[in-house]
Amino acid sequence: MAPLDSMELDRLHGSLSRQYDVAAVLTWIAGLLNLMAIWVAAQGPAYGYGDEDRGEGEGSGPGGGGSGGGDGDADAASVKA
Repeated sequence: MAPLDSMELDRLHGSLSRQYDVAAVLTWIAGLLNLMAIWVAAQGPAYGYGDEDRGEGEGSGPGGGGSGGGDGDADAASVKA
């Protein structure tokens, strides 16, 4: 399709003004989402899981309530004692 001249473009903008604006904003948002997807694919997520220290969070230390890395028997024995 050939590019439109300025008079034809002005006529289209006059008849489709709101629809054109909404389409332009949605296209802009889609472009930003595409850039963010490319960034995540190249660099990884900004705040990912698994990069916390092993000693922080639930389950670390006595009475942490988490798995703590054991097989579970030691936790049950300490609760009974």
